Amino acid sequence: MFPLSYMLASFIRVGRLKVIDADGRTHVFAGTPGPSVTIRLTDRSLYRKLFFNPELHAGEAYTDGRMCFEDSTLRDFLTLFSINRLSLGSYPLQKALRAVSRCLRRFQQANRIGRAQKNVAHHYDLGNDFYRLLAFALCQDPQPLVPALRSQSHKGS
Repeated sequence: MFPLSYMLASFIRVGRLKVIDADGRTHVFAGTPGPSVTIRLTDRSLYRKLFFNPELHAGEAYTDGRMCFEDSTLRDFLTLFSINRLSLGSYPLQKALRAVSRCLRRFQQANRIGRAQKNVAHHYDLGNDFYRLLAFALCQDPQPLVPALRSQSHKGS
């Protein structure tokens, strides 16, 4: 947990964060009195990921179940994080990473017209098979759509 522990030590200025790592070892990071949160990390790759991009990977780890809370809640964690957020930005390596990220953002978010059209087609083009299936289903039993169609007709009047 080497790089992450140094960052967390400088990050937590108010409150207490207790981290139980993937090996079961406990690390406590504390500042002045404030909220107390206990998290368990179940994946060693999180040490590096949280170090380089904590705002992205903390959310992903929580939804994947690789980071969970013990005797605390997500709300407690977010409160602790928001109280200490400014100190994360002052961590020297985080400053450098954010500067590089800002420079690369233009290239990462580039969405030229040809690529944008492919993205739209990939996500939203349902294809003719879907519409054939929908038409067939409506011919068989249009009843499920009747209430929706009635509510739409009332909106117009």
